[in-house]
Amino acid sequence: MRSKQGTTIQKSEKSIRSQSEYSDHNTSYTTTRKDMLRERLVNSGEQARLEEYLKQKFIDVGWKDDLKNHAKQFIRENGLKIVHKEDLYKLLSVKGKETVPMKLREDIVRRLERFIIELEQEEEGDYEDEDDA
Repeated sequence: MRSKQGTTIQKSEKSIRSQSEYSDHNTSYTTTRKDMLRERLVNSGEQARLEEYLKQKFIDVGWKDDLKNHAKQFIRENGLKIVHKEDLYKLLSVKGKETVPMKLREDIVRRLERFIIELEQEEEGDYEDEDDA
């Protein structure tokens, strides 16, 4: 027996598949779907809330300090006059992506999934309202 949440997620996945075109062998949404989701994230204020949440979590888990220390060590080893900001940016981008805690990644994915489900439920409600009219 499936839970209500499992059914909702399955419905959500089916809805996303049926409403969007896929490219690269069904591995990514079209630009239009991504743009629509990005726009809704921004307009709803959810993107700003997620960014603030992430900033605080990065501080809480020490990720930000680790990255800062890594940058300082790189500069000490290579000398301030030799280090270019582009090189430092590349180094920190790679290091930062590699060291984001898996639990935090999973947490953000869950939050985004909930946002998408809520968005789709709103859309379903809008369609039902149109049917009643």
